[in-house]
Amino acid sequence: MAVITLTTDWGYKDPAVALIKGAIYNELPKAAIVDISHEIDPFDMEEAAYILKNSYKAFPKESIHIIGIDNDTRLHTRYLAAMIQGHYFLCSDNGIISLITEDYHPVKKFEINIRHPNDLSLFPEKELLVKVACHLLRGGKIELIGRRIEKLKSYRKLNPKIKENGLITGNIIYIDHFGNAVTNITRALFDKIGKKHTFEIKIRQHIFKQINNSYSGVVKNIKNESFYHGDGLALFNSANHLEIAIYKSNPRTVGDACSLLGLRRGDSIYIQFNV
Repeated sequence: MAVITLTTDWGYKDPAVALIKGAIYNELPKAAIVDISHEIDPFDMEEAAYILKNSYKAFPKESIHIIGIDNDTRLHTRYLAAMIQGHYFLCSDNGIISLITEDYHPVKKFEINIRHPNDLSLFPEKELLVKVACHLLRGGKIELIGRRIEKLKSYRKLNPKIKENGLITGNIIYIDHFGNAVTNITRALFDKIGKKHTFEIKIRQHIFKQINNSYSGVVKNIKNESFYHGDGLALFNSANHLEIAIYKSNPRTVGDACSLLGLRRGDSIYIQFNV
């Protein structure tokens, strides 16, 4: 069964999340709605794209993903419906689709021409995107919501750089709930450049010479497991991105990779292979 998902930077303090769900239920009382995240940093399209592109494939085909990031009818004149890998994405033409579809292009792209009477609505997700989502969830054709388009806005983001001497330079692109630092270096790129050579990972003044298979990989003696709390490690996370983590971190108490290692979003990370 297809569902409607919501990914926004609205948080939970204000009524926006409840209002958009209420609008969906008014049209489709039996709709299934899933919150992917409402804790995206305000206007942070790269963070939203990282979360979305690593989660949407877990949902049934033909699910509809509403993106409420940096949507403003006074600045972005176009709203989009795009089909990507059998899923529908509804958002403004602000470049976020280019971040989600790095390795392939949307099969179909349409400019939504369903307009609310107030074209300067402060809540386009509720007044416009909900109507399109419910139309699609009822089985309506995407071709009926607007005109087909070819080009979308693109968003320039940080990409890893590769040097001839076996050096990869990347950046921290996301800080997760546990304060672990996710980089834009993927397992595929690491394997392609490294070719099983030994390596050294350097981020700020910290150096890692191995990649663990799990967060508990730093534990050498299970009987003294608590002794390893706070140890730093490198691993590939479930999205296959290189991550710098702290074993059993807690940002509110003992600290995390950001506080204990002094890491921040955008920091550079270097991998030198001994080629």
